[in-house]
Amino acid sequence: MYISRMIDDVLEESLRISGGVLVKGPKACGKTSSTKRIAKSSISLDIDDDAILYIETAPKLLLVGETPRLIDEWQVYPKIWNLVRHEIDERQDKGQFLLTGSSTPKKSSTLHSGAGRILSRKMRTLSIFEIQQHENAIENPISLSGIVGGNKISPRVYKAKTIDDVIDEIRHGYWPGFYGDPTEDAQMNIQGYIDQIVNVDISEVDDIQRDPIGVRALMNVLAKNVATYATKDSMALQAASFLDREPKASTVSEYLGALERIGVFERQASWMPHLRARYSIRKAAKLHYCEPSLACALLGATHEQLKTDLRYLGFLFESLVFHNMSAYASILGGEILQYHDSKGLEVDQIYLGNDGRWGAFEVKLGDTAQVIDAAADTLLRFSKTIDTEKMGNPGCLAIITGLGNKAFTRADGIHVIPLHSIKP
Repeated sequence: MYISRMIDDVLEESLRISGGVLVKGPKACGKTSSTKRIAKSSISLDIDDDAILYIETAPKLLLVGETPRLIDEWQVYPKIWNLVRHEIDERQDKGQFLLTGSSTPKKSSTLHSGAGRILSRKMRTLSIFEIQQHENAIENPISLSGIVGGNKISPRVYKAKTIDDVIDEIRHGYWPGFYGDPTEDAQMNIQGYIDQIVNVDISEVDDIQRDPIGVRALMNVLAKNVATYATKDSMALQAASFLDREPKASTVSEYLGALERIGVFERQASWMPHLRARYSIRKAAKLHYCEPSLACALLGATHEQLKTDLRYLGFLFESLVFHNMSAYASILGGEILQYHDSKGLEVDQIYLGNDGRWGAFEVKLGDTAQVIDAAADTLLRFSKTIDTEKMGNPGCLAIITGLGNKAFTRADGIHVIPLHSIKP
């Protein structure tokens, strides 16, 4: 059963204007399923017997087939990148190749830029909107593009989410292959996914053997620090509690780089706007897994444990919002950043479009009046620090809630929006 993805139309359009398209993303996010629906021929470099033979004898045969031709797991044979690039130059035609990869090789002098020839597109696991579309469960959704463009929203009420619902969704995850499975089954499969990362994937990405115990220790620390600004030094210190030694900060950095190249770890970069005041903006990135469900599986976090640790659940929910908002933003040609200045003012998520439009979002699991008022105060203080003559006015200031079921605009102009009501 195929669940339609937002990226499907993006890939079609990208092939129309470019000779090749690279689709990046973690294993099991749905890259192969989506690209095979578009491709007219395909070869998988990690499993096809013909691929192994061609790599050893006649690599150019990997490119032979009806177009667009899918080359799955291209990073198994990195030299294919340059072969594809040259082939696109020779054919002088659009829509020739689709490449997918669940990891990115280290930069090499033998790999040249695909600029002007190969477009890069990032894919994530399922978004809430994609699941709602599949289940025909869309309830008068609110467009991210619309509100960032300054559109107003009319008051509306959605089906309420309980804390049990939110916990179950975070633990289950949004992996296409686990759709419809019981949550505990999904968690067991995610444990197997982590075992594969620790024992195989993180070493295969660049043929450097890494200590599985050390990798798992770091992944556990990262799970504890999801949606935070944890430093390499602090993570090294925390990792010592899982090991008989304290790893070097350089080792932490190197392992994080490898996890990033296989797509399971990502950094939410800092927004660097012009400010009215002479504050300095902190450049540290927030840390996330590609899926909050990974953090739960790494820590063995049960439903009941999360229900009694609302602070940590709040971080997981923020990471879930980042996952979904990033998926929507990428479809719109934007990205999700964050803001943190030297005065301690933080804003959880900043939408920045490639057209310069921007909006600021605070993320709150709860929706009590006290919680919403505090978040609104943060957004209003933040908006006063931005030099809008240089940055333009925000398209919106909004609060994204987990347990709230009402969308409305406050008297101060700030939107309150349930996560499950948002679409691109």
